[in-house]
Amino acid sequence: MLEPQSIAARCVLALIPTVGLLYAYVSPLIISALEQSSMFTSQSAAVVFAANMYGAAAGSLLAIGLIRYLPWRPSVYALITVIFAVDFISTGHHEPLTLTILRFTHGLAAGCLIGFAAMIITRAGQAERTFAIAVATQLLLGGTITALLAPLIDSVGITPIWYVLMGVSALTLCLVPLLSDYPPVTESTQHNPQPTPRGKRHPAVLCALAGLFLYQVGQLAAYAYVFEMGQAYGFGGAFIGWTVALSLWVGVPSALFVAYWSTRSGRLLPSAGGALLTAFACAMLLFQFPASYVVGNLLFGIFFSITVPYQLANISELDPTGQLASVGALVNSIGPATGPVIAALLIGQGNFALVLGTGISLIVCGAAFTAYTAGYLDKSRRI
Repeated sequence: MLEPQSIAARCVLALIPTVGLLYAYVSPLIISALEQSSMFTSQSAAVVFAANMYGAAAGSLLAIGLIRYLPWRPSVYALITVIFAVDFISTGHHEPLTLTILRFTHGLAAGCLIGFAAMIITRAGQAERTFAIAVATQLLLGGTITALLAPLIDSVGITPIWYVLMGVSALTLCLVPLLSDYPPVTESTQHNPQPTPRGKRHPAVLCALAGLFLYQVGQLAAYAYVFEMGQAYGFGGAFIGWTVALSLWVGVPSALFVAYWSTRSGRLLPSAGGALLTAFACAMLLFQFPASYVVGNLLFGIFFSITVPYQLANISELDPTGQLASVGALVNSIGPATGPVIAALLIGQGNFALVLGTGISLIVCGAAFTAYTAGYLDKSRRI
C-alpha cells in the first residue's frame, strides 16, 4: 500500500478522475475526427461530445447522493470497468445517434467516477496538489494523444482514440489497489487543520461554483474549434496538431508547479488572475498569424493548468467532508459540456471571432466570481 499523503499516492489518485475526463482534453481531436466521416457535420460532432459531457454531469449529480453510502474502492472498480466497456463498444459504432447514446452512457459512469475521485482527493488533504497532478496528467496524455493521432485521423478516423482511452482505464484499474483506505467523513473533518468559518460561506460557495462553471464554459467554447480555426487561417494539419499538443504539454510543468507551490501566495492571484490570463490567451487566437496562434495556444495551456486546480480546491476548502467537491465535479462537467454547444450554435460559416469573443466574456465573468471566493478564503486563513 502507498502512504496516503505521498506523491506516489497522489499520482495514482490523479489517474482516477483522468479516466473520466481525458476525452475532454482531446475534444478538438474527437470533434475533428468525427467530422471526417460523411455521417457527421460540425454540429452533430459537437453534439456527440456534449452528450459525453452532459452524461458526466448527470453522473456527478448521482455521485453526490451515493458517496456517503457506497464504499469508494469497489465503486471505482465498477465505474472504470463500465467506462472501458463503453469505449470498446464505441469502436464498432460510427453513426451519430448510436454514438451519442454510447457517449452519454460513458459520461454517466465517468461523472460518477469523478464525483468519487473528488471526495477521495478532498479527504486526502491539500486538494490543490492532487488536482494539479491530475491536470498535469491529463494535459500530458492529451498532448501525446493529439500529437500522435492528429496526423492520422484523415486516414484512420476516430477508432484509435477509443483504444487509447481504454488503455488508460486498464492502467488505472491495475494501480488503484495500491491506494490505502482514506478516512470516513467524520475523521476527515476532525483532521482538517483549518476549518472554514461559516459567516459568509454560502455566497462563497455559490460564487465558487459559478466561477468554475463560467470559466469552463468559456474556455471550452473558445477551444473546441481550435483545429478548424487553424485550418480556416490556412495552417497545415501537422502545424495545427503539434501546436495544440504543445499547448497541452506546456501546461504540465505549470500544473506541477501548483502542486509544489500550493497556497504560499494565497488563492486569489492564481485562481482569478489565472482565469483573466486565460482570456488573454484566447484573445491572441483572434489574430490570423502563425505566431499568435502558437502563442495563444501555449498561454492557454499554461494558465488553464494553473487556474482549474485552484478553482476546484477552493470548492473543496469550503467543505472538508468531500460532498461539496462532488458538487464541484458536477459543475466541472456541465461547464465543458455547455461550451462546445454554445460554440456550435455561434460558429455558423466559420464565425470564429464571435465564438472567441463569447468565450472570453464568459471567462472574465467567471474570474470575477472566483475572485470573491478566493478573497474570502484568503481572509479566513489570516483570521
